[in-house]
Amino acid sequence: MVTSVPYAAESRLSVAVCEGGISGRPAPRFAWISTPFWRKVSPSMEAAAIRATTNRRAWVRVTTAACLSAASAFAYLAYLTQGIIVGALLDLPGREQEVAIAQHRATYWFMASLFCQTGSMVIIALLLPFASDESPSVRFIVRIVLAVVFSLLLTLLIGVVTFSMVTGLHRFLVR
Repeated sequence: MVTSVPYAAESRLSVAVCEGGISGRPAPRFAWISTPFWRKVSPSMEAAAIRATTNRRAWVRVTTAACLSAASAFAYLAYLTQGIIVGALLDLPGREQEVAIAQHRATYWFMASLFCQTGSMVIIALLLPFASDESPSVRFIVRIVLAVVFSLLLTLLIGVVTFSMVTGLHRFLVR
């Protein structure tokens, strides 16, 4: 005999439970689901699960955007470092190979920074709820402009904090 949990029609959640087994098979392992205690589940259980999943997804997206902004700031600082190396080696005789390698590495760091920055902008644009009642083209433009501003500000903030920490640590270690 197959029964379902009460409130299934209201919550669109249907859990079928076999109480006596089907065709001579033993009862399922989770037969406790059919107990009267379990049947007193509130109909808003699915709504709470959806809210929890939505909140978790939002936090994952925010965390991913922050990590991509941090990676972009780190890659940009590495790009600047490679530029300083190129500037230091540029006028030295016999160092043309090292200059070419440093320029090549600087290009890779800059591309990594742009990739991370673009990823951060896309994720932030997906998170923004602004202009949800406007036409799709206006909504797209508003979200992209705000995502670019927020992403650049976040990356700048992370870069400045990282650079300040490195500078402070260097001064502390040199003394």
